[in-house]
Amino acid sequence: MAAQHWVFGYGSLMWQPDFPYVERRPALVRGWHRVHALCSTMSWGSPEKPGLILTLAGGGDCLGTVFRVAPGHW
Repeated sequence: MAAQHWVFGYGSLMWQPDFPYVERRPALVRGWHRVHALCSTMSWGSPEKPGLILTLAGGGDCLGTVFRVAPGHW
């Protein structure tokens, strides 16, 4: 049996996965929580003033969504 690959989404990925998946489920990750602590210019912000985006930090729990990636798309 081929290995199954899952991706955990905790921010915009929960609503807009940009990869083919064959299954999605609600998920809870224990020991991690969401926090706006990562600076980025990819979606918004500028090099002079990067925007804050979600990342995971230790402690707490995080609700999200897991996606089983379609075979051949890992």
